Amino acid sequence: MGDYLHCDRNHIRGDRSNYVSNHGPSQEGRRRLKPAGLLGMLVACALITSGCWDRIEIEERGFVIGVAIDFPKSGQAEDRADKEAGNKAKGPERFALTQQLVVPGALAGEGAGQGGDGGGKAYMNMTSEGDTILEMIRSTAARTSRSPFYEHIKIIIVSEEVAKSEYFASTLDYFIRYPEMRRGTKLFVSRGDARKVLEVEPTNEKLPAMYIDSISKNDYRNARMQPPVRIGEVHDKLLENEPFLIPRINADMNEVKIAGNSVFRDGRLAGFLGEEETEGLNFLNGQLHGGILEFEIEGGIAVMAVTWVKPYIQAVIEAGRPVSFTIRMQVEGNLHETLKPLSLEESRMYEQIEKEAEQEVIRLCELAVKKLQNEFAADVIGLGKWLKTERPKVWNAVKSEWNGEGGMFSQVSINIEPEIDLRNIGSVLDSSRMHAE
Repeated sequence: MGDYLHCDRNHIRGDRSNYVSNHGPSQEGRRRLKPAGLLGMLVACALITSGCWDRIEIEERGFVIGVAIDFPKSGQAEDRADKEAGNKAKGPERFALTQQLVVPGALAGEGAGQGGDGGGKAYMNMTSEGDTILEMIRSTAARTSRSPFYEHIKIIIVSEEVAKSEYFASTLDYFIRYPEMRRGTKLFVSRGDARKVLEVEPTNEKLPAMYIDSISKNDYRNARMQPPVRIGEVHDKLLENEPFLIPRINADMNEVKIAGNSVFRDGRLAGFLGEEETEGLNFLNGQLHGGILEFEIEGGIAVMAVTWVKPYIQAVIEAGRPVSFTIRMQVEGNLHETLKPLSLEESRMYEQIEKEAEQEVIRLCELAVKKLQNEFAADVIGLGKWLKTERPKVWNAVKSEWNGEGGMFSQVSINIEPEIDLRNIGSVLDSSRMHAE
């Protein structure tokens, strides 16, 4: 066996040497191929390493974390622009864009005055005016050493005035279309100027935009807050021409408050829902993720922490058209506080607490329904969505006349039937013993 293997290897070596001698390049040919091979290697390396040709160092980027969109307060900037480029194409309306950029040095606490703002702030707000959003962003690049970079933007705030105009959707076009933008960016509508919201200086945060973003996440603790709305969701609603909601934000001194709702119909702001109306709407559409419910009982006040809400919709259809809806909802909660001495040793007190809580839910829901039907004619409750899913033939027949003044949504009867389930009363069974007579 060993001789066989030895002979076989010699045979292989012989064939290989014959192949090389007959077909392989000569020594002189190999010398001629070396420069060509080297050139090929250089080209390959150039192609592999050219992926970062447009790289911008992180310390040279101007990270934009929030923007505010307003109408200009004066025509001075427009007059200057006309002098510079009088024949430039003009849009139907001018806007004022305020961008909040991070100042990395001040954010890291490296000393006051860094970043050029002179006050040691971790951010700087820059306002530009123009006919388009992109024009204003590019004009900012001529005024700051760091070019605006939008991949980390958190919030967009639109003023009430802009939201009510026909240009609301147009102002969002750039933020939806440009690849750097994120569809998860949160939207807000401000009462008054949007830029003033970004000028708030919170005492416990360095960046106002991040402070606002953090507050928006607290909807699970406050029933009067609308859950965050992303620009991608608004884009979908605009494409479908459906009513939608955007949280309302107000600025006051060194703090902001996110409470209440902005109701949009036909692509523009129809009006605002107050805090109680927003709470009622959150019960109706199942968007209440937490918070408290205060209600009267025996001349005092009790407070229930809401832990779960599930609405169920039923409709009465006559002649192929909806005439009434009943929204039944299951609500669970825990009794957290009473400002009235109560003895819960008797089952009747449980029933009374649940009954009073149900009446308060009905009151809040009816406030929301009344305003949505009579003032805004906008179905943001989700009745049309329910019809589309559960009664598609009916929906196809009525969808063109559902929203808007004189629409069917404003005419249908809506009944509210909550069912409260008190799951926990805490560690106090009889609070009457705690109070002096």
